[in-house]
Amino acid sequence: MFALTALNGFNAFTPSNFIKSVQQVTITININNLTATASISSVNTANTFVILQGYTSTNTAKNGNIDRTRVTLTYATTVTATRNSTSATFAIMLKAVIVECYPYFVESVQYGLITITAGTSNTATITSVDTTRSAVIYLGETTTAGGANSNTYVTRFTLTDATTVTAQLRSAGTVSAAFCVVQFHAAA
Repeated sequence: MFALTALNGFNAFTPSNFIKSVQQVTITININNLTATASISSVNTANTFVILQGYTSTNTAKNGNIDRTRVTLTYATTVTATRNSTSATFAIMLKAVIVECYPYFVESVQYGLITITAGTSNTATITSVDTTRSAVIYLGETTTAGGANSNTYVTRFTLTDATTVTAQLRSAGTVSAAFCVVQFHAAA
């Protein structure tokens, strides 16, 4: 048995105390397009984060520049998916969930994009967060790589310190990798 501590005045762990809304989206980037959007019910962007659930492609050649996709919360009512290169034949279908929390649960949400050009890592500077209460969420990446060698474009993130997010590749490549950092409130 374990005890849950109070969180800003709440003594019981009930999801409705923390999560205001959850919305599922499917975004299809059609042939000859780089981006596509999905409309959602309006959210407070300061307390809302996106979780990439994955994507599929009709591309049988497995070209990273066509297949690799990233997603972000663009506006209070819009989620946008992006890929690097258009295709006259291949479409992408992406799934994501948008989670809006109450402000007493989530202290801040910061979205970012890190570009790595012909290297294995790069960083982004964010507004300072408490690393013991924060998490980096992977939102996908786009790449100029045309081949199927995922070592050059599959990205991992680290919250390096209170103001730095680091993106890394296994082998030198070129990517634009999307993330968000969610800082949760401390327990009361």
